[in-house]
Amino acid sequence: MSNLYQIYLISDATGETLDRIFTAIKAQFKNIDYKIHTYSFTRTENQILKILENAEKEKNSIILYSIVDSNLAKYLAKNSDTKKIPCFGVLGDLILSFSKLLNQKASHQPSGQYALDEGYYKRIEAIQFTMNHDDGNLLKEIKKSDIILLGVSRTSKTPTSIYLANKGFKTSNIPLINERSIPKALKDNPKIACVVGLNTEPDRLVEIRKNRMNSLKESGNKFYTDLEKIKNEVNNAKNTFNKYATMYIGGFKTYAHEVCNDRWEIMATYNSNEVFEQYSFVNGINTVRGGKHVEYIVDQICEKMIVEIKKSHKMEIKKPYVKNQLMVFVKSTIVNPSFDGQTKETLTTVKRKFGSECVVSDSFIKELAKTGIVDRIVAQAEYKNNQQFKSSDGKKVVSLRGIDKYSGANKAGTRKAKDCTLILTEGDSFYSNPRLSPDGQQLSWLSWNHPHMPWDSTQCSLAQLDHDGSIIEQHIIAGGRCAAASIYVDTGADWYDGLGGSI
Repeated sequence: MSNLYQIYLISDATGETLDRIFTAIKAQFKNIDYKIHTYSFTRTENQILKILENAEKEKNSIILYSIVDSNLAKYLAKNSDTKKIPCFGVLGDLILSFSKLLNQKASHQPSGQYALDEGYYKRIEAIQFTMNHDDGNLLKEIKKSDIILLGVSRTSKTPTSIYLANKGFKTSNIPLINERSIPKALKDNPKIACVVGLNTEPDRLVEIRKNRMNSLKESGNKFYTDLEKIKNEVNNAKNTFNKYATMYIGGFKTYAHEVCNDRWEIMATYNSNEVFEQYSFVNGINTVRGGKHVEYIVDQICEKMIVEIKKSHKMEIKKPYVKNQLMVFVKSTIVNPSFDGQTKETLTTVKRKFGSECVVSDSFIKELAKTGIVDRIVAQAEYKNNQQFKSSDGKKVVSLRGIDKYSGANKAGTRKAKDCTLILTEGDSFYSNPRLSPDGQQLSWLSWNHPHMPWDSTQCSLAQLDHDGSIIEQHIIAGGRCAAASIYVDTGADWYDGLGGSI
């Protein structure tokens, strides 16, 4: 019997919900190949008959459907049974159960989740407002804004405004040339809205503006790309932000980026969660669990960062101390890539078969060092080393510098000992929804940190467990800084491998 199964996903809407459900199902079964046939907006008996004819011709056909019209669902179930094709409805029984529980008849309306509700019209209104108030237009109506963005030229004011508008916020953006650019309404009342300043480092701004001028095939305005002039712009912008902005973002580079060649592009920054995190692609495929290509890049970064720290701080740093502070992005093109399964979540192709090389340059490491990651690595290493000192050696003390939540401990044994902070635990502020896999080898959970609420900034983590239950390695698989990860849990099961949600 062939292990290739023909999966027919039949939906009366887009089929997005059904696709997610099947993704969760297939994750439970290994070494099985699937060919997916998706049929969206299936709302007539003729459509169903044609689908069944195709399914009957294939071996190992299985039907999954999400059809809320009860008559049409019964028609599909009856005819698939006649043709002896396994057929499973994923919504019918659930809707019926809820109908009985809530004592209310279901509407049986296809695509009900996409109905034009109040939130939809709010977003449309916000988008219209934002487009009309782009780049300093209609300043007389600035009081109607939910958010006002200030920034010098090419600091991503417009795309940020559009993003906020899609979240339902009426957003105005104002080009900042000097303080005279600030409209009178904002000068008179800086609290008329949430005012956010957008800034960046001068070197980066020069690069962006030059690319912009090249794309427009213009080269006459030298002042626009002059480094010294831009430095003055950035500094003046900071002064203006201090007067009028609720907060401002940028001003220094927080990441290192490099296009190594036409097959490799990498980026790295520090991860404030102190847990290694990666986002990677192979030939356009999102390898959510990384693999050999990520290891290839991370190993180089760690080795060179260790050398850099040894030069600057005269310290021997272990690789995990560097890796746990990293968040990396890897985009690669691999010759005949191989993966760990049909979902293609992990690249298994060994380095010698990549078909190309990517050498992390020294300039990339210097860029990365400027983000503040070195201080974080050193501080964490000092803390770990201090924890390993023998209790009898009371004279050896290491200051915990660069880690905000440990800074109070440095006052111990000094005249300011009364202000010392005693740390009883470390890690995230809050944890919830722990789930253990059936084989006992994986653990997932949600966590977030004060002062954020779980709907503001939540992350979902997945960890590999040792035989004694201790955590070997953990990864953030959803959410993160300024993002919320929601987890859907089957209340009738202890483990749900289809971890998903919205980011």
